[in-house]
Amino acid sequence: MSTTSELEATAPKVSLEQEDGLCFHHNIPRGMVHRAAISEVFLTDSHRTPTGVAVAAQLPRNHAYFSDHRGTATNYDSLLLVEVFRQVAIYYAHEYRGVSTDRKFVFSAAEYGILEPASLRIGSAPGHCVVMAEPVQEKTRGDELVGLTLQMTAFVDGVEAARETMQYQWMPKDAWAKVRSRTRTALGLPETYALPAPSLRARLRPEAVGRTNPRNSILAEPAYDERGRFVALALVDTDHPSLFDHALDHVPGMLQQGVELDHSSQGRYRLDGRRFRSGRRGCHLGVSWLSLVQRR
Repeated sequence: MSTTSELEATAPKVSLEQEDGLCFHHNIPRGMVHRAAISEVFLTDSHRTPTGVAVAAQLPRNHAYFSDHRGTATNYDSLLLVEVFRQVAIYYAHEYRGVSTDRKFVFSAAEYGILEPASLRIGSAPGHCVVMAEPVQEKTRGDELVGLTLQMTAFVDGVEAARETMQYQWMPKDAWAKVRSRTRTALGLPETYALPAPSLRARLRPEAVGRTNPRNSILAEPAYDERGRFVALALVDTDHPSLFDHALDHVPGMLQQGVELDHSSQGRYRLDGRRFRSGRRGCHLGVSWLSLVQRR
């Protein structure tokens, strides 16, 4: 049996400047990144830097959702890094800015890009990812910090791989409930949140969207409209273990991004406002499917 030191010796290393003092041995507490399943927590450690924090994450070589692509998955899915960035933002607010774990988070905007595609190549050991995060703007209400703009750069095995600038904020549970109730009423949804009734739809075969697991195929009923545009439904599977790791009252951004990125071979999509109900503070869960229209 290999010892821990032997396993660490075989793992790819990032530069000493990025890895010094960071540990990749265990996950951080799942509640600090708003996850129910330990297997969905990728962050492992962190420490302060002169301008922000450095956060360690281990990238799994195999994952039920992020690794589900036809053929052999030779590269990390870009959505995996999007999820790492999301976890870093939440963790930074709780651990380093003293934000209570009972606060509700709203992600307002983000700009994301891959800097070096070759850095996402999966190696012979789980990837060591270090995210350098720096707050570039703060939102306050009186003396209280209520939001941040965080600039993050991810290094995978020592190579600058991706960057994201994220704007997000948080609020107490009672304020969240008032905002959700008011917006849901304006959208014609029930004031009290409840899961929508299941709706039988003809899900695309996984191979048609580059997947192997049928559950990860979230497009359904593809067709072309009178203008020759590709249209389809995106299924909202509230029991999906990755996209809905825990109960939500809205459609998560990961599902929306997955539709665009995972199925880009079918064309570029936008959410069709006639059939997808969205509010100023996010997308409210009131339907069991979304309508997609190809953008030309």
